[in-house]
Amino acid sequence: MFAVKEMTNSSFPGESQAADMADDFCLSSFKSYVGLDYDNSIYWISSVSPTSDSWSRGDRSIQCALGLDYGSKVGSARNSRE
Repeated sequence: MFAVKEMTNSSFPGESQAADMADDFCLSSFKSYVGLDYDNSIYWISSVSPTSDSWSRGDRSIQCALGLDYGSKVGSARNSRE
């Protein structure tokens, strides 16, 4: 995980909108973490957002993860500029 944020909505925005909010947050957090624009990076983003069911149990967390299309990398992606 490279970024986590709690949603502040008073009611569940719907799964599609929650997923869009997560994607937007993760993309906007990417450059400050990796040090390079997403389009020029070797990494891809995966985001997780609350579902209707998890929201009803108190889940408000947006989580952002990095991955590689192929191969492996040793060490952190933080400020790697890759």
